[in-house]
Amino acid sequence: MTVKRYIREYDKKTECLVGEYIIEKISLKDLQDLFRVPADNPMYDCYPITERELTALLPYISDPHIYTKGDLMLECDDIDVDLG
Repeated sequence: MTVKRYIREYDKKTECLVGEYIIEKISLKDLQDLFRVPADNPMYDCYPITERELTALLPYISDPHIYTKGDLMLECDDIDVDLG
């Protein structure tokens, strides 16, 4: 299974997705340290992104000019499913 991680931005009023930024070349360990989660947590859940996390993640996204008027979340998708 391959996991792709994103910063996703949601409108504060409607909660609709308004932006998505792919995170590349950051290790799971670095994410665990940044979000202060245990080393055995694979981080499949959604995590709110504060200014501290956003600053640390900017070097790992293709478009570092996020216009943040919404709520930011770290999310992941399974992009390589083995159907057996």
